[in-house]
Amino acid sequence: MAKLPIQVDVILFHIDNNINYLLFKRQPERGGFWQPITGGVEEGETILYAARRETMEESGYLKVKNMYDLKYTFEFNVKEKIITEHVFAFEVHDKNAVFCEREHSEIKWVTYDQAVSMLKWDTNIESLKKINDYLLSKVK
Repeated sequence: MAKLPIQVDVILFHIDNNINYLLFKRQPERGGFWQPITGGVEEGETILYAARRETMEESGYLKVKNMYDLKYTFEFNVKEKIITEHVFAFEVHDKNAVFCEREHSEIKWVTYDQAVSMLKWDTNIESLKKINDYLLSKVK
C-alpha cells in the first residue's frame, strides 16, 4: 500500500505515582535519536487506525487504557514534500512494552523532564509538552 503524506506521532504513557513516557531510540542507521512512536498512514487507513497499528507494531501493545487526540498537528518537509503529522497520546495498562528491533535499538520509560532532555526534534518536544500539560490538568 502507498503511504500518504500523513504521519502519526504516538506518545505512550503510564501513570503510577507519576506520569511516565515511553521513548524509542532509533537504530544508528536510522539516526540513533530518541522519539515517540512515529509512522506513516497508508492508503485506505484512518489516521486513528494508523496510530493504533504503529503502536502495536513498534511497542507490542494491542490494547490501550485510554486514547487522547488533542487535535494537534505539525508539518515538516522531507525531500521537498510537506508531511503532516497527527499527535496522539495512548495510556497503557503496564510498562511491559517491547520494541521493533528493525527500527529501534532500545526503549526507556522516563519522566517528562527526562523526555524533554532526550528528544531531538522540537516538534516532538512541543507535542510532549501539550500532552503533559493536558494530563496534568486532568490529574489534579
